[in-house]
Amino acid sequence: MSYSILSSYDRLSKAMNKLTNSTNSPLAADDPAGLVISEQMKAQIASLNQRIDNTTQTIARYETADSYAGQARSILTDIRVNAIAASNTATLDTASQAALNDEAQRLRQSYNDTISSARFNGGQLLDGSPGTLANIPQLAVIDFTSATGAQDAIELVDSAAAKIDSVRVRLGSSVKNDLSAAKSSMEVAVQNLQASQGPSLGDFMAALMEFMKEIRQIKIDAALEAHSNLAREQVFALLQSKP
Repeated sequence: MSYSILSSYDRLSKAMNKLTNSTNSPLAADDPAGLVISEQMKAQIASLNQRIDNTTQTIARYETADSYAGQARSILTDIRVNAIAASNTATLDTASQAALNDEAQRLRQSYNDTISSARFNGGQLLDGSPGTLANIPQLAVIDFTSATGAQDAIELVDSAAAKIDSVRVRLGSSVKNDLSAAKSSMEVAVQNLQASQGPSLGDFMAALMEFMKEIRQIKIDAALEAHSNLAREQVFALLQSKP
């Protein structure tokens, strides 16, 4: 193989490297300082993306806790409505009073189950154990068999509802004002880093044109070697002619 073709292949290899790295990072031989900066930016981007993923998971955890708290709050509303009905003993017969009490016990158990089953990735959310987001106590025993018991239940439910409302306000505020804002800020930072790191379209097109030029030159050199008796102008004509 002639020196001309070998030289062309060498230039083609370099052109291919430039084309590849025009969408990646600079070569150390071409721009050592640029390579270091590029790698530092890559590390920053990777770290920020991981922090974004972590924050996304945290937001999901808070939102899951709020969903469970919302379910518990809805159950308290149902208990309160039944308690008001049970407190009006003057218009209730024994069977109706007993039915309201049975329903109250069912709802109380459902409420307590909701609090204890509030989990995210296997971890408790609302029962006050270490690492949880809130401490919502289980609902104590309620008794709808008398007007006094029903009235006591209303006070108990109102206290529990106020606790849940406070927890939900805190959870929502944390997601909106802290977590979501932090996530948005990090996403903007990633976009800015990617924009400053990435090569321009002009860089890519220049590398592509150089690559194509070297391929064409190899074809010309090969044709000239195979047909040494042909003039260079004739080879150009052959390469540009249609089959």
